[in-house]
Amino acid sequence: MIETTTPTTTITTTTERCVHGHHPTNGYGCCDADSEWDESLFDHQSGNCFLTTIKTTTTTTTTTATITQTSGNTGTTPSLICNAADLFNKGAGEKSWHCRDTAWVRNCKHQCDQGGSFFKSGATAQCFFKGAKAKNGWVFKKENLLDTCLACNTDPLESFAIGGGGTWTCTGWNKATIKCLVTCNARKLTSGNIFCSRKKAGVWQTRAEKEWTCDDPVTLPPTPPCSPDDVKAQMKKKTGYADYKVENFAFTDTKCLLSANMKCATGSNGKAMMAKKISFCCKLNKRGKSQWNFRGNPADMFDEQEDVPCRAAPKE
Repeated sequence: MIETTTPTTTITTTTERCVHGHHPTNGYGCCDADSEWDESLFDHQSGNCFLTTIKTTTTTTTTTATITQTSGNTGTTPSLICNAADLFNKGAGEKSWHCRDTAWVRNCKHQCDQGGSFFKSGATAQCFFKGAKAKNGWVFKKENLLDTCLACNTDPLESFAIGGGGTWTCTGWNKATIKCLVTCNARKLTSGNIFCSRKKAGVWQTRAEKEWTCDDPVTLPPTPPCSPDDVKAQMKKKTGYADYKVENFAFTDTKCLLSANMKCATGSNGKAMMAKKISFCCKLNKRGKSQWNFRGNPADMFDEQEDVPCRAAPKE
């Protein structure tokens, strides 16, 4: 729902003396905004070129509009037929219409005014001052794009909150896709981004589902090398055996920082036994990192078809 008040229209007319009022080939005329010779812009009585600007502003909570018109018509009839202020009611969001006149027709382009930049939606409007088409009034092309300015107009923090008082810094307001990065007060931009495509979903999205925060990261103490807590994960990674239990292994005193052999059944003499070829060893490599080595597969100890050789285990 669009809430508006009655627009206030201010028409300002300025004149500029033609530097070259008479063209040797084209006769009297003026150079328009594109430096093209346009006889319709020239007033023969005064010898002036006319530039008319119509600006419409309203007090509204949801919508604003600015209409800029370059006119070559000094009469009032074309404005009544093709009043650019009528375009204000078309489309929603922060928008503006930019119009240009020739002797016969007024052409206007629709754009979105967001983020201090302008984005051309692709929608246009055309109105003929005279001729057979004059009775048609405003004719729109790509009218479905008039609501483009409603897309991406919500605060990205409503969709993706940032802890620690962070904000989103967005760029690309003059493009179809707007991109934003996290900004923290105490440091530069952090990793991760969100985006919004005006002509597609029209809402804020991200390809990296995560929780962004500007709070100082929690620094955990480094894990000591060859930690007993890492045995299970390393054994699964190296051998595929995931049922590691510390009580099933006899730890040995070797040159390794941590080493053990898998326990066997107690020998006939009641002594503890361990497998000769099912073991692991962890030591430091040249870079001071843990280097894990495994022999055999602990699963063989529970396979009746496997004959696992054992030897006496060290005393605990």
